Amino acid sequence: MEGILKNILKKIRPLDFGAWVGSAKLLSQEQFTIVKEYDLNSKVSIGDLQKLKRLIVRCGDLVVLPVSLGKLKELEELNVTSDTLRELPVSIGDLQKLKRLTVSCGDLAIFPVSLVNLKELEELNVTSDTLREFPVSIVHLNKLKRLIISCEVLAMLPVPLESLKQLEELDVTSHVLWELPVFQFSSGR
Repeated sequence: MEGILKNILKKIRPLDFGAWVGSAKLLSQEQFTIVKEYDLNSKVSIGDLQKLKRLIVRCGDLVVLPVSLGKLKELEELNVTSDTLRELPVSIGDLQKLKRLTVSCGDLAIFPVSLVNLKELEELNVTSDTLREFPVSIVHLNKLKRLIISCEVLAMLPVPLESLKQLEELDVTSHVLWELPVFQFSSGR
């Protein structure tokens, strides 16, 4: 019976345990190193899921993301939702294959400068009630195609955003944005 279970577990791709507290022990087992998608609804160690491609974190009271997040070298999509998360870990810059980053955190006030290391990032979607500014390093995300910002108190955008040559969509919502930079994109865009 154990052999059958191991074979089934090896084929799992999406995985959602919800808030089940036993998931941490189960996920530490060797057969889960091939999981491609994991929906994290509670505080569980995730650093051992080396093949993870997509991570969804929905924890209303999550205050900090684990530093081990940076060990997920195959991660392509990260979606974080929390009411109380104030900052993302610097280790987020170690996610070299990350293509989509969605952060919806009401208390998010600080974005790490290590964001500049996300060379494959194509989509950045940020929602926050307290984020006032983006790191200037965002202008070095050369593959960024979609930038969606909904931040109540965002006062200014990093410039020069026109250095984002691949940018196809810019959607900014803020109640206090002082000025919108003038963009000079090449013709045909």
